[in-house]
Amino acid sequence: MWNKLSEIIKRDFKSVYHSWYLFIIASAPVLFILLMLLAFPLLADILLSTQGFDLYIYYSITAITMASLIPLLTGHFFTLLFARELRNIVPADEAVQPYYQKLTFRIRVFTSFILSILFLLLFNFTSDPVPEEGWMRNCFAAFLYALQAPLVFIFAACYNGRKIKGLIVPLLYLLFVIAVPVGLVMYHPWNYLAFFSPFYWIAWAWIINSPLESIAYGTISAIITLSYFAILCRKKSGKFSGT
Repeated sequence: MWNKLSEIIKRDFKSVYHSWYLFIIASAPVLFILLMLLAFPLLADILLSTQGFDLYIYYSITAITMASLIPLLTGHFFTLLFARELRNIVPADEAVQPYYQKLTFRIRVFTSFILSILFLLLFNFTSDPVPEEGWMRNCFAAFLYALQAPLVFIFAACYNGRKIKGLIVPLLYLLFVIAVPVGLVMYHPWNYLAFFSPFYWIAWAWIINSPLESIAYGTISAIITLSYFAILCRKKSGKFSGT
């Protein structure tokens, strides 16, 4: 498996080098960092001096929302790579195809998590979305968000090539991301509308002061994520096995 993983990583670098779209997706976390470190302070200073509006009160919400986009983009990135492999790399021998597809699929699930958590740690420790919390909370939030990348990949892979059903993936995850800022700024009971999103619970696990409550919210997000994950794993397994 490790030889296969090394082969896939080398092929991924070549794919990113030859595709401007993949390069932009892979560069998005760096762009988010630049936006939070350079563009946000500049815009905040302009608004404060001209309108008297303190944009910094929304710094954490903005940064957390951007962080929630990283696993979404990472999962999408690996979905595109996986689709390319199914078209161009899968052996012609039908006896080998199911094994190759399953192995490649599992490697993509693993690598999507690893790359996502690396991007998230880089973003969290450079932009510091929640300054009041320490490095352990940043790592905890990065881990929880990184769990979403394999889910995005599996969900998108299930509907790869289906034009109508394929729209479910971006729409659902768009709702997941929108639920973060909307749920954080809305008052009870309207914030209940965001409860379906694991991203919303991760955001609360990040910003809440109490460590115990943070763990509780993180557990809720993990349960929601693993529930989606189990359903999608069954669907994907059935797809590959022909059932």
